[in-house]
This record gives sequence, C-alpha cells and structure tokens, in this order.
Amino acid sequence: MGKEYKIYKTLNKMLKDRGYDVGNKYRLSEDQFKKQFKKTELYKEPDTGNTLQVIYILDEKFGAQSLKNLIMDLEVEGIKHLILIAKDFTSDAIKGIKNIKDDLQIEYFMNKNLYTPVTNNRFQPKTFLVLNNKEIAEIVKQYGPIKNFPRIKESDPVSKYFNLKINQVICFDRGNGDYYYRRVIR
Repeated sequence: MGKEYKIYKTLNKMLKDRGYDVGNKYRLSEDQFKKQFKKTELYKEPDTGNTLQVIYILDEKFGAQSLKNLIMDLEVEGIKHLILIAKDFTSDAIKGIKNIKDDLQIEYFMNKNLYTPVTNNRFQPKTFLVLNNKEIAEIVKQYGPIKNFPRIKESDPVSKYFNLKINQVICFDRGNGDYYYRRVIR
C-alpha cells in the first residue's frame, strides 16, 4: 500500500497546486488513506465547475481497448477531463489519448512519475505562475515577441504537473524573489 499512498498524496498535491479544492486529502496519514482510498475520484474544476475524474489503474498496463471502453463510459457520464494513473501505457493507448477530440481531455501519468511531486525537488523553483493573456501582452510589450522566449516542452514534467498547453507562458522564481524567469510552452 506504500506506493499507492505516495501516488495519492502526490496527485492531490498536484491538484491543489493547480487550484482544485482537495481539502486535506494530500495530508492524510497512511492509515486514513487505507480507509478512504477509492479507485475513482471526482473533483470540481476551479474555473469551469466541470467535473474532473481521476482513475487509478495501479497494477495494470493500460491498452488501446481499455481506452476505447473508458471513452464510451466518459461520454455517458458527461466527464470532459480525466486523469489516468497506471503502471504503464501501451504505445497504442498513448497515440489514442493524443488523438482524442478536443472536447475531452485525458492526462496520463505512470505510477513511477507520481511517487514524489516534481516541485519538491530542491533544484526546482518554488513558485510557479501561469500567465493570463493580459499578462502575456504586457510581457510581450516589454520584452518582444513570444517566439523569442526561452522554451519548455509540453512533455516536461513541470508542464505535465501543471497541465500546461502549447503557447502558455509560465513565470517562476528560483527562490530569491528578485528575478522572475519566463518560459513559453512548445
């Protein structure tokens, strides 16, 4: 149960960092976790109020057929955003996730990538801020076109942690608070 507990805590810390109301779920003791753990959980998205579903498939490899069945279930339930956590994903499942229509968003994480929050690394910045369009326009006015900004890949662990999309801009500091770094997602 130790690995599942670590994954659960990391996921809830990640959702809290994204602005979701997770209560004290990321602070549960291991004993409390054992009593409360469910393979599927629902959260309300902070901006839209839509439902986010999290599914833990901790001991299995997730394949393309499982994805097809899951998509049909999501359409029936009206879920538009899903986080899948599995031991591993087949290449066909990953291709299928990337080719899903725009009205359904599926994020996927392998167990091993959620044992510790990526933001807990001592070399990672402590403060991250996703800029809105108005803030991006101000920065572009001050520093020039966004295409000249340093880049971070959409597949980067920090990008996945915050669910960042292409052309979004993040701002962060490395601890001193005097200087802010900016990266555009590519």
